[in-house]
Amino acid sequence: MSHHGLADIAPTLIGLGTRRSLPADHIFIEQGQHDQSLFYLLDGSVEVVRDGQHVATVHAGDVVGEYAFLDNRPRTASVRT
Repeated sequence: MSHHGLADIAPTLIGLGTRRSLPADHIFIEQGQHDQSLFYLLDGSVEVVRDGQHVATVHAGDVVGEYAFLDNRPRTASVRT
């Protein structure tokens, strides 16, 4: 989904979810774990790590955790603030 598409549904995601502030260097998605949480970043950025290697940096306005949310499968990567 494009950034423009996410901006269109952001109010809905925010209204359905729970707002959390997380400390620096906090792992909030752990590779291999099984849950279906979806995260929409309101501000800041997070690091995506797979098998101990940096995969991506995700910024405010993006979603993380979508694979496990949509497919009900174990987490493919860890994500930390």
